[in-house]
Amino acid sequence: MQKLERRDFLKTGCRACLLGAVTLTFGDLLLSSCGTPSKAFSADMNNNQVSVPLTLFATNDLQVVSPKHFEYEIAVRKKDNQYEALLMQCTHQNNQLVRTGSGFYCSLHGSLFDQEGQVKKGPAERPLTRLHTEVVQDHLIIYINQKA
Repeated sequence: MQKLERRDFLKTGCRACLLGAVTLTFGDLLLSSCGTPSKAFSADMNNNQVSVPLTLFATNDLQVVSPKHFEYEIAVRKKDNQYEALLMQCTHQNNQLVRTGSGFYCSLHGSLFDQEGQVKKGPAERPLTRLHTEVVQDHLIIYINQKA
């Protein structure tokens, strides 16, 4: 059996502590990102309105919509035959959010939001902006400039 030198012991111990600290710090983000989010649906925007076909929600109740010529994506969730739209814009410093398996993540300062848009981890203090929606025939209309 090889004798472990003090220097090697300290290096190994420090690496283990560092790995543990990183795991505890980013564990929630890493685990929540295990579910691969689907690709965003590209949609035209006319008069600050985005039209999304209701058939989009046949396979998944949570969809990300990417309006053309608009800075932010929109997360739309179907719940009890109602539609909720969240602007994927961090309420801390207006950064575009990234969808994870359990909500949304801001890569600028690490804010986390759940799928309802509520803050799970700061520095953001306010929930995500909800946008007004309306079902018209077989489409969902999202009003970009109207809060719900």
